[in-house]
Amino acid sequence: SLFASDNDVLFAASTVLRHFDPVAGASSALRADLTAGQSVAYVEVNGETFYSNGVQTGRVLSGVNREWGVRPPSGLMNLAPVAGALPTGRYQIVATFTNAYGEESGTGLATGVDIVSPQGIGITAIPQPVSSEIVAINLYCTQPNGDEFYFMTSVAVGVASYQLLVLPMLGRRLATQHLTQVPAGSVLAYANGVI
Repeated sequence: SLFASDNDVLFAASTVLRHFDPVAGASSALRADLTAGQSVAYVEVNGETFYSNGVQTGRVLSGVNREWGVRPPSGLMNLAPVAGALPTGRYQIVATFTNAYGEESGTGLATGVDIVSPQGIGITAIPQPVSSEIVAINLYCTQPNGDEFYFMTSVAVGVASYQLLVLPMLGRRLATQHLTQVPAGSVLAYANGVI
């Protein structure tokens, strides 16, 4: 599973993906959790090398390994009425993750709550990322009785609760609902802007 380009020389040795530096004549481990015996396929796009072995995926840029895409949150948040000033109606809330490169994940299922008098929404069990590349959790909310999600706020990783007390200004519309990471494959190709 050797790959060479103008930017990278990569190879898989058992469960380890390695980066070879031809100047130093040495290799360094990029990750050590590949499934043994699986051939690795590679494709380079704009100086970045994407790879998959049918089980795992990733990408390498300047000798640094990172995830290919952002895994969406799993699990449902808990929503409950609290004191506040939201108009009456049904609200739905979803979460996404954002990594340090500005890439945003898809979403899991939305959670809804009915507000029957001017109240707020207490949000608990905000999903937490598994990946160390995630830097923020974005919360999106519908308008009362709406079905379009708009950006509400970002919270730091580790924050598991938030209170929505007043109707937020409409932020950007959610563009990644139900999207997920690219599935692992055994052959990679790039054409017309798509891998």
